[in-house]
Amino acid sequence: MIGVQSKLWKWTWMFVWKFACPSTLGFILIFNWLEYEPIKYGVYVYPPWANFLGWILALLPITAIPIAAGYKLHKLRKTGQPLLRRITLLLRPAIDWGPAHKRQAMNRRTPGPSECSNAPSEMTKNSTSNFLNPAFSRVYSFETQM
Repeated sequence: MIGVQSKLWKWTWMFVWKFACPSTLGFILIFNWLEYEPIKYGVYVYPPWANFLGWILALLPITAIPIAAGYKLHKLRKTGQPLLRRITLLLRPAIDWGPAHKRQAMNRRTPGPSECSNAPSEMTKNSTSNFLNPAFSRVYSFETQM
C-alpha cells in the first residue's frame, strides 16, 4: 500500500500496536476507574440507580462480544480440542479473507456467448450463476430453508 517498508518501520508499528497502545489505554481505563465520581448536574447528584442504569446502557452493546465468543467456543467444544487451541482457531482470519482484488482474480471467468446476449429473456432469467461477484453466488443457510 505504501511501498517497501524497512525493518525499523515494521518493528516500530509492531511495538506501537502490541505494547504502546494497549498499555496507554489500560492506564487511562484504570485511572478513570480510580478517579470515578457519581454523575452530577450542578449541585444535584443523581441517585445510585441512575448511575447503575447508565453503566448498564453503556456496557450492553459490548456484552455481545463475549457472548458471541462463548457461543463459538461452546460450538467448537464438540471437536474435543483443548480450550487454547479452540481460541487460536477462532482468532485466525477466514480462508477467503484478504484483498478483494485477489479474490476476484481467482473467481473471475470469461462469460460464454449465451451469457453476453442482451435479449430480454437473458436479463429476466432468475439465476445467480452469471454474477462474477462471489457475494451474489453464495447460498446462505437461511435461503435453503425456504
